[in-house]
Amino acid sequence: MSGGYSGSSVRKSGAKSPAKTAENEALSKALKEQMDIDKELEACKNELSLRSDFNLLDAFRFFDQQGKGYVTKTELKDGFNYFEIYPTNSEAYLIMRKYDRDNDGLLRYCDFCDMMAPKSQEYSSILNDRIPTYVEKK
Repeated sequence: MSGGYSGSSVRKSGAKSPAKTAENEALSKALKEQMDIDKELEACKNELSLRSDFNLLDAFRFFDQQGKGYVTKTELKDGFNYFEIYPTNSEAYLIMRKYDRDNDGLLRYCDFCDMMAPKSQEYSSILNDRIPTYVEKK
């Protein structure tokens, strides 16, 4: 074998050192926790999509207070703070990094929808079909 990765050789190897076993257990635990978090987040998105008083455009406009068509990291943090959620700068950065498609440091509406919309087509359709109720200031 020429130094490439072979998943099957890792799984078929014989006895494991205690350090490798501990690493594998830690990795397994972290992956399980991530799956649980993702499942909980998706359940929350599904619940939110069923609320008649929630729609994506109004939610986006809540964060985009100046109507620029995008949300900065500071605006994202300010919006979360309103709901008594206080992400650190690092956490806000990670959210931006995860959902900012073009990596320009701004969340546009399509990025925001990726963050907030359920993955399930059924729930997502319910949310996408909802008419915004936001009234613009004149």
